[in-house]
Amino acid sequence: MIANEILLKEYEKYAEKLGPKSKKFFQILDENCKRVEPNEKYISDCKEHFDDSLADVVHAASCLKHGSIILTNDKDFDEIKDSELIEVWGISKAIKKIL
Repeated sequence: MIANEILLKEYEKYAEKLGPKSKKFFQILDENCKRVEPNEKYISDCKEHFDDSLADVVHAASCLKHGSIILTNDKDFDEIKDSELIEVWGISKAIKKIL
């Protein structure tokens, strides 16, 4: 699993709102994911596929740099999925593939 600092800050914000169990889950995630920080080339390649979410652009750019699959049900990733620049799986597909 990979992440970048912007995505981790976003997850941390949600974990704070959701309570102690979410904060514990975030802590495990934070300690075990590989940090990938994309450079401007990867960000530029991904930016045209998003409206205005910097976190989504940077996350996509991190996955592009690392060659990772994005696991999300977020419709904001549909355009980049359709472009086939990055492979994007829904959560149900990811669970089926992993199991």
